[in-house]
Amino acid sequence: MDGNGYGGFFGGIKVANPVTELMQVKLNHKLEKGRKYCLSYYVSLSDSSEYGIDRLGALFSSEALTGPFVSDTVSFYLPQIETPEGISYTDKENWEIVSGEICGTGIEEYLTIGNFRPNLKTNFYSAGNWGPGFGIAAYYYVDMVELISCGICPGYIPELPNVLTPNGDGVNDEFLFEGDGITELRLFIYNRWGTEVYTQKGYGLNWNGRTNNGTRLTDGVYFYVIEGNGTRKSGTVSLFH
Repeated sequence: MDGNGYGGFFGGIKVANPVTELMQVKLNHKLEKGRKYCLSYYVSLSDSSEYGIDRLGALFSSEALTGPFVSDTVSFYLPQIETPEGISYTDKENWEIVSGEICGTGIEEYLTIGNFRPNLKTNFYSAGNWGPGFGIAAYYYVDMVELISCGICPGYIPELPNVLTPNGDGVNDEFLFEGDGITELRLFIYNRWGTEVYTQKGYGLNWNGRTNNGTRLTDGVYFYVIEGNGTRKSGTVSLFH
């Protein structure tokens, strides 16, 4: 693909309970809770493989997986991303993209790619002519693995600050929620008497302690309600200018 090298793994071997290969890497940072991540990578079946498989998996874990693995034990792990059954990867001439999404929980620090199905439940597909080498196995080359943040998970609203100090010092200057850039959100701010003093609709929300017409509000405790993204969240925020 990019010419800078690639890896590979055995996706399956048509023998009883074979040793299983997985590709694993430690992430630069743990996944953030409530944030959606998009994973993609490319695979190409080796010329020496007689078979290809489906249901390629990607597992995100808090700890590194340690082997060696046989196919019956690797099936104890449940990958968060797995390609559909019936869609096989048997192309030896081109690179095929594999992709999926995951919602972070805040603990995931390792990414492992491979076949997490026991050998007896692995679907093998004929890949045509094959040369000397891997034979009755499905060996995949892997390249261009990419993991990017791609929004906020549906139904998730993070913990919001309970103090707003819009004094320009760069700390708690705005009551801010970025959203996922797709779902329209609604923010309502009420004073202690239940009077609505600010409202906003948009793909991201922010409030700087003023009304919609720009009038500065007095210090005190205000109530907020956020709706959208499949959920509703309410709470209080203390305003100090």
